[in-house]
Amino acid sequence: MTDEVILSVLAKNEGPLTGSNIDEATVTVHIIDANDAPVFDSEQYIASVREDADPQTYITTVTAEEKDQNPAFRQFIYTFRENSHYDLFDINAVTGRITLRGTLDRETTAVYNIAVAAVDSGTPPMTGTAEVIVTVEDVNDNGPVLLGSNAVGTVRENQPENTVVMTLNATDPDSGSNPASFRYRLSPLSDAFTLNFVTGELRTSKRLNREDQLDHYLQVEITDGGSPLMAATSTLRIIVEDENDQLSASRHARIEVKMYQSSFPGGPLGTVKPIDNDLGDTFDCDISSGDQSKFRIESDCILHAEAHSSVIQYTVNVSGSDGVHPSVLSSFTVSFQDYYDATLDASITIQLSAVSAEEFLTFHYDKLLAAMSSILSSREEVIVLSLTDIDDSDLNVLLAVKSGNGHMSKDATAVESVPIILVGPVSEYTFTCECSQEFFGDRCETQIDQCDSEPCHNGGQCFDLLGDFSCQCLPGFGGKQCQMNTDECSSSPCRNGGVCADLINGYRCECLLGYSGSNCEDGPCAFNPCMNGATCEESGSEFSCVCSFGFWGSRCEFSSVSFQSSSFLAYPSLASVENSIILEFATTLPDALLVYNHDGSTNQNGHFFLLEVLNGRVHFSFDLGAGTVSMATEMRVDDGKWHKIQALQKAQNGELFNIDEACNTLPENACRATSVSSNLALIEFSFNDNPVFVGGVDSVEQLTSRHWQASTVDFVGCMRQISINGDDQSIISAVQSQGVAEGCNRDEDTCTKSQCGLESTCVDDWWESRCQCDSGTCQKGSSSFGGDSFVEYRQRDNYRRKELLNQAKEGGRRKRATEIQQLKLSFRTGNAEGVLIFIKSGQKFTLLEVEDSMLRYSYGIGDYSQGTVFLYGIEADDWFWHNVTLEREDRSVTLHMDDTEKTRNFNGLPHDFTGLEIDMLILGGTASDVVIDEQELKGFSGCIQGFEFDGEAMPFSGANERFEVVPSENVGNGCQSVDPCASMPCGSGQVCTSVGAGFTCYNRPCLSSPCENGGSCFETEGSFICACGEGYTGTLCTMGTSQVTSGNGSTDFILIGVIAVVVIVVLLVVILMGVFLRRRYNRQPKSPKPNMYTGNGSLDNPTFINNDTFDDATMIGYNADKLPEDIPVIDAETAGHHRPKRAEQRGSVKQLPRGGKDR
Repeated sequence: MTDEVILSVLAKNEGPLTGSNIDEATVTVHIIDANDAPVFDSEQYIASVREDADPQTYITTVTAEEKDQNPAFRQFIYTFRENSHYDLFDINAVTGRITLRGTLDRETTAVYNIAVAAVDSGTPPMTGTAEVIVTVEDVNDNGPVLLGSNAVGTVRENQPENTVVMTLNATDPDSGSNPASFRYRLSPLSDAFTLNFVTGELRTSKRLNREDQLDHYLQVEITDGGSPLMAATSTLRIIVEDENDQLSASRHARIEVKMYQSSFPGGPLGTVKPIDNDLGDTFDCDISSGDQSKFRIESDCILHAEAHSSVIQYTVNVSGSDGVHPSVLSSFTVSFQDYYDATLDASITIQLSAVSAEEFLTFHYDKLLAAMSSILSSREEVIVLSLTDIDDSDLNVLLAVKSGNGHMSKDATAVESVPIILVGPVSEYTFTCECSQEFFGDRCETQIDQCDSEPCHNGGQCFDLLGDFSCQCLPGFGGKQCQMNTDECSSSPCRNGGVCADLINGYRCECLLGYSGSNCEDGPCAFNPCMNGATCEESGSEFSCVCSFGFWGSRCEFSSVSFQSSSFLAYPSLASVENSIILEFATTLPDALLVYNHDGSTNQNGHFFLLEVLNGRVHFSFDLGAGTVSMATEMRVDDGKWHKIQALQKAQNGELFNIDEACNTLPENACRATSVSSNLALIEFSFNDNPVFVGGVDSVEQLTSRHWQASTVDFVGCMRQISINGDDQSIISAVQSQGVAEGCNRDEDTCTKSQCGLESTCVDDWWESRCQCDSGTCQKGSSSFGGDSFVEYRQRDNYRRKELLNQAKEGGRRKRATEIQQLKLSFRTGNAEGVLIFIKSGQKFTLLEVEDSMLRYSYGIGDYSQGTVFLYGIEADDWFWHNVTLEREDRSVTLHMDDTEKTRNFNGLPHDFTGLEIDMLILGGTASDVVIDEQELKGFSGCIQGFEFDGEAMPFSGANERFEVVPSENVGNGCQSVDPCASMPCGSGQVCTSVGAGFTCYNRPCLSSPCENGGSCFETEGSFICACGEGYTGTLCTMGTSQVTSGNGSTDFILIGVIAVVVIVVLLVVILMGVFLRRRYNRQPKSPKPNMYTGNGSLDNPTFINNDTFDDATMIGYNADKLPEDIPVIDAETAGHHRPKRAEQRGSVKQLPRGGKDR
């Protein structure tokens, strides 16, 4: 369409066309845009939804287009038209996405017709409309129920067991239900009926007696056989029909006949058939004795009396038979009682509630008479003249008690009960009521309705009051008679500058551009225009979206592509003359392969196109057969932020741009690099239909066979724009892909949350982080193992790929056999067996273990070793720290432990335990059962620290550049020190002293306090002496001095002499002991460990500087028979200079016992 029309207008004078009488002009008509309604891409949308769908379930999306050129008209919102089921559906005002809001029921409404509208921002607003037809898909959510006519059944009493009562018939409101699949059962079960599970046939299970139970109510559960299985319970009523099976019983009753002015005109007195529980029996009755001139029986056993005028009483005996059973004789007493107008004057009416005339005669009549007679004199008589039922619930009883106004007719009527029949007059009342203003009627029972004149206007509801009315007005109206239209705009409900228009019973807000809602309360962010979890920020009537990491677009509608290690995308090969690549990416790795295309050849003249990140900077290189062209920009792009680059290649010319905002303030070479060839000819080249790879390659051989081209192997990070020669690419458009995914769910604060120590650096590997420490400066960790625990080191595939490429670049050089491979660790244990390190490369393995209390290295293939190095005679399970180094050089293997080493040269080449081919490296055990030399390997129990792999300190959890470290759940962090005396190994009277990892037992005879009577005990070499107190002497101070006599001196002199001798002896003993111990100490051999550090007091490995991680560590998996649980730290001097030899070489110094016994 065009916005202008150009017209050529020709004007001429009247007459022939000549050059002088014509003129021509050009007229340009500019078409000014007018506001047109948005147009939906379809007039009708068809959608469906399951009736059990949850709220927020997606239904469909409607789409409209605004073709106006004026920007003021181009914005519009989606909404529902009036009466379009607002309670059940929602529509997103920005996207047109319709979702479920409420709960559906197909059995109530199966199809919804929703009118949707697109309302633009023009003045006036224009509206486009469409229809959405939503069909509710049926879900089996109802159980079958009995049909109404099938909910009641009948059966005659006394029918034999298993009589068919009826066959149930049910219906299911769900569509597609199959009655043949219905299943029936009684719940609870009945002792009177059985129900066929399949056919629904109901039968009796015993004979029924109507006189015991008139009807039965059964709960029937019916299932529909659908999926899911649904059930419903219906109530079934079974009526037991009567049979004439009951014997009649004699009846004894009295009949009271009330005569007006002593005159009974004759007529029926009542039914005189016998008592019978059966229903519907027909009786024949005859008077067997009595005055048959006064009484007769007509049809239906009704007793009639002739005209009568005297007060008298008769006895009439009646024989009655039901035609089946023997007849029975009943007796009736008939008494005639008179009354007069005076009686009526003295009468009153008592109204009784909730009782019928029959019930009153049966249960209350005689009691009432007795009660009233008890308060009257003997000459007074209570006469009940009539009983009249009122409104089926109340009863009027007319008593002759006192005067009143009324009239009694001469007509009589009978009220019957089993024991009493009352024949009395029909009572009628005559009175006049004077009503107040608001009521009318004979009894003023009707109120005047003030609402009859319909005083309320505009649909108001009228309520009648006493002498007045009240109007309840519809919303929007007010006043006494709802005659006034309420101004709903008076409260200024429209917000954000909206203009209010008053309506009948409502208002409408005309909102400013960007606002919506009934009150213009919804700003541009109200309908969540931002997608994929983005944050919407309002600025007046406009909004902007702050995207989550990895999303982009004005509404964050575009997602990124995430790349893992070894992932890639592949697209058709690049063009043959010139190419343009645009990438927007983010990574934290300094080396990454971005784009790579080659021609398939593996010679130095092969064509290729390469974009990669090297040392954090973008490098662009290509070769079209005339030599490699290379360039790089200086801006670093490995900071985790988004960077956009463009690489242009035309023949031998190339340009590389960083298209970042930061480039505006940086030198040109930071963001731009070029290479211009002097050869201006357009060179055509071909990649031979080999795909262009993005983010990696499908096989590392693609790179190693052309190792002079690329220096990187893959890309770890996210890309959010991939454009190849003007075409935007995605995962869907790729011809091949691996390991990529939509989105970029990365934790940008991964290193902020890191627990790396001060002497280590957190390395952000994009999807994870790791702590990297410089060798020799970081504290070395330790872990404790419990026999079934281990630490697994899984070699990263990208490390292997990078190393393979590096080896290819070095001429295919792999690690030479003459280069030294090395493993280091320190350990301590009290167990005689346990795996320290197990490494496998395919079928080849290396095993370092403690076996038979000694250290053993072995290598082999499959399940058998081919060579071993065993440090015989050197105990490894003495709970001392032992420093171990395993070195391999060509066919020579050296095993070091502390001061001991052993080297063996093998005929075969031992396993390369640090090569790239290793696929299993486990510390402290194995992840599954492993059998070597027909012996299952046992896990290590104890502590390991300072594990080094080819000179690199290895973590016990987390990762490093080469390995992912996965400890099992029961690996402990750190170790505890050992106290060998904690198990109290010394005997009675001895004291245990820790010496290194062993202990010494000293005899202490004075501990038993052998000196009596207050004597002091002094220990000597292996013995003791007692210094007795005053008045005592003897070896143990048991003798009193009175028992000791002298031939030529006094007792005091003897005592002084003894004390002097004792003191001298004690001094000599002390001196001798000091000399003895000093000489013994000097004779003790000194064998301090090399590199022993004594700066801190600990049994911990002294080769590690500073404090290790043992302070609050947990020691797990120790041999309880070998190691006491609580083990205190001893001083460094003891640890460094008093490591004990075997027990037989150290006198009383003992190693920790095995199996709980001294060695």
